[in-house]
Amino acid sequence: MYIKCNGKNAAHKKLYRAYPAAFAKIKQPIKDLTKDDYIALHNAITKHKPYPANRLIEDLRLVEQYAIELELLEKRVVIFKKKELNSELDRLDKEDPFTTQEMKRYRLAALDHIKNYNLCLVPAFCLLATGLLGGRSKSMIFSLRWDQVNYATNTLKFLDTKNNQPITLDFDYRLKAILRIMLQHRQTINHRDKRYAYVFPAGSKAFITKHINDPRRTHKSIMEKAKLKYKCIHFLRHSWATNSFEATGDILSVKEMGGWQDIKSVQKYIHVSKKLRKERLNQMRIHMNKRTHVA
Repeated sequence: MYIKCNGKNAAHKKLYRAYPAAFAKIKQPIKDLTKDDYIALHNAITKHKPYPANRLIEDLRLVEQYAIELELLEKRVVIFKKKELNSELDRLDKEDPFTTQEMKRYRLAALDHIKNYNLCLVPAFCLLATGLLGGRSKSMIFSLRWDQVNYATNTLKFLDTKNNQPITLDFDYRLKAILRIMLQHRQTINHRDKRYAYVFPAGSKAFITKHINDPRRTHKSIMEKAKLKYKCIHFLRHSWATNSFEATGDILSVKEMGGWQDIKSVQKYIHVSKKLRKERLNQMRIHMNKRTHVA
């Protein structure tokens, strides 16, 4: 929409008319562009929406990097410091993750939804598995294969990951119950069907993606049934991390169990709850009172 200027929305058309010079520049060969051209484009799109402007710069940086690898460019031009881009709020800066009680309501609502709408069995159990494991929904749980499940060690093995590092997730009797039901559902699929390989198969063999791909409709229905404020599916991972940290107080365990590669990655997911803050404040007060007590 921004590079080819082919957006059909009235707001996009107005944007193209308002900044013709910026959008004309970006249609030129990338080797002829300067940082000033990218700044003009970023400023123009920012008038429309600030976050897409940042995303575009990130994409252009990757394109430029690829051009350098192919020796079509000699040096980078799209070099933007964080302060040069639009400031963005993290999801957890705007909303709290689900509490343990809210997750319980979510699970009960999901089970009730399955009883009333049997077609939602696969997406609902897929979402419940995401909340139990804390793994990345799209790249890990949705595409989970049966050959990744190890019943002997109660683990799930992921080799093709975001960080190109193998990740192992542990599971307990709760996921085992979901796997038993999904094994029963597997019997309804022909073994020659490619969907047969996936724990959470797509609803039809006609779908290009053979595993569940987009259960947002089911997620929204569960949220409504549980009377919870809508939050995206990735909040199930946020909530797992937060509630696990609240239960253990051990960020290293959360890192290992959730499959993160470093502590910094975990820290942005950890949202210290009001309950935990009060407990820590009380511990500090007791400690200080012991040290400063006057008879």
